[in-house]
Amino acid sequence: MTGCVAHGATKPIDVLSAFSANDGQRIEVRGFLRYGDDARGVWQSQASYRDYTPEAAPACITLWNAGAFREQLLRRDGSTITITGKVRVEPPLHAGEISLGRCSDVGLVIERLR
Repeated sequence: MTGCVAHGATKPIDVLSAFSANDGQRIEVRGFLRYGDDARGVWQSQASYRDYTPEAAPACITLWNAGAFREQLLRRDGSTITITGKVRVEPPLHAGEISLGRCSDVGLVIERLR
């Protein structure tokens, strides 16, 4: 799998549909990293991050345990990165709930960065 892209897809994909069946499995993704105080995700591309609208299905994977890799991720913010980890699908937020930095319900528990 490459950066939230399945089988060479070039248009944004719905990561919840694409990765839900992989919950608990180890995968490797390559994509555009946005990491900071208000963001912690790997996007299909810089364009999919830039063009995202709340009405669209997120084309990103949330980094759940990013704090352990904070310094490395901060240095690589805005670049293309490869991450190995385990998929973790979280329950959807309820009406009125917010989650700072969560870009989708599909996340990756980071094991390795390249």
